[in-house]
Amino acid sequence: MNSTNKDSFWYKYKNDDKYKAKVQLILYVVFIVFVIVYINVGRIGSNYNYNNVVGDANNDVKYEEKSNLLDTINNNYNYLVSVLVNSKKDDNVEEIKYEYSGKKYKDNTIIDKKNNGSNVTYYKIGDEYYAKENDEYKFIDSSVIYDLINKKYIELSDVKRLITKASLEHVTNESNGNNNYKYNLLVRDVIQTYKGNDLINIDVTIKNDILHIDIDYSNLFKQIDDKISTCKVSYEYTDIDKVEEFTIIDDNE
Repeated sequence: MNSTNKDSFWYKYKNDDKYKAKVQLILYVVFIVFVIVYINVGRIGSNYNYNNVVGDANNDVKYEEKSNLLDTINNNYNYLVSVLVNSKKDDNVEEIKYEYSGKKYKDNTIIDKKNNGSNVTYYKIGDEYYAKENDEYKFIDSSVIYDLINKKYIELSDVKRLITKASLEHVTNESNGNNNYKYNLLVRDVIQTYKGNDLINIDVTIKNDILHIDIDYSNLFKQIDDKISTCKVSYEYTDIDKVEEFTIIDDNE
């Protein structure tokens, strides 16, 4: 005859309703505790990753905004371009300084040229250049304005094309939000017949929504004119996308 152990777990669970309810309650409580612990652990991990991702994303956005200022600047800004050239003349070295300043709004550009104590204002409409004489605009060649070095080393659209050919060597992101980008451009990428490894050094700095560009063209211009030992150009662009609309030649004139 088989004996039944009335004290066993399964006997009590099957035959004692109170015991069965107590066991089910314990199991239910254990399950709820497990679920709560699992959810909390999951939330901790989720929050940690989310904060990191959002932080990185925000940093990326700031980085893109700053680094893209050179790309996004187009046809609305004030500018100042300073040119320094050291050229051999007889047995001496002559230092020549030019300065171009003005503003641009869409197709209209005002060009104030300053050199050797003289100041002359020129105008650019689209791709054409003008001087004003006796209240009339006279068409001129760009070489009248850019007689020291070619306009392609002065005007922003051409400078940006040069930078696209260059290699980005170093980026410095400062805690105050300023960014500096150092580029190197091979002279042979500008003068195809040149086979050397000389470089054109380009520094781009973005500070307080002001774009600064410094380019040392010395190695390039030594190949263009052997009398030139130094050619450096500094560019500053302010009030980007804040210049009010203006016209040069009124259609009603």
